[in-house]
Formats: sequence, structure tokens, C-alpha cells
Amino acid sequence: VNSILILANTIFIQLKASGSLGISVKSATVLLYLVNFLSSIFTNTLSKFYGQKKILIQTQVDIIILLALTALFSQLGYSGWLILCLVIFITVFNLGIGSLSYIHAHETCVDAAVGFATRGIAQNIVNGAICSSFVLLTEGIIWHR
Repeated sequence: VNSILILANTIFIQLKASGSLGISVKSATVLLYLVNFLSSIFTNTLSKFYGQKKILIQTQVDIIILLALTALFSQLGYSGWLILCLVIFITVFNLGIGSLSYIHAHETCVDAAVGFATRGIAQNIVNGAICSSFVLLTEGIIWHR
């Protein structure tokens, strides 16, 4: 998800240059960041109703399908469908495998793997901080194009 959010400006600038993006680059990028924020708030909702194993398998299948559709719509230049696939992908990730791998690390990992999972979470926070500052510093320049 971080890769999509970091490269969202580039993706949308290329779509805008080809004439297939119907909204502004800034609006499309803000939409993705807003969906990421809102869906991350509700990360535990599905695990309350379904088992973690079922969510893990279903979200993996959904992610594979959504990424394939995203690549297809990107090649065809269908920006509306591309944005929709990215929005659904971010939502599915945050409600499914994202919450299982980060929030439920202690439940899904054996004791020996909890340390690795905790280190992975800490590394993801550091990477997110580094990448977020880069995005915040460069978005204003890119949006003015």
C-alpha cells in the first residue's frame, strides 16, 4: 500500500498526460490517502465476524484479482476503473491482511516469530516516516505541474 501511495502522483500524472484522467492529479491522490486513512481506522471489524484464516485467504485472492485488474485498466487507460481498483485494493488490504499481519502478530505467529514480527512492524514505521516525509516534500512541487 505504501508503494501505491508513494507512486500515486506519478501514476496519475502519466494518466493526465495521456488525457485519460478526468479529475485533477491532486484530487485523485488525496482520494487514495483519504481511503487509506479511513479504512485503517476500521482494521478490526472483519476479524470480529469472520475467522482470521478465512480473512487471510480471501484477501489474498482479492488482492491478486485487484492488482491484475489495476494493471489491465492502466494499460487500457481507463482512469476511473483504475482509481476504483486502487481504492478497493487499499480498503481490502487494510481490512484484511494488513490488520492480520500487524495487529494480530501475537495471535498468528509462534512465540519465536513474534520478535521478527515486532521488528518488521518497527521497520515499517521507520520506512513509513522516511517515505511520508519524501511524499510531503515533493507533492507540492508535483501538483503544480
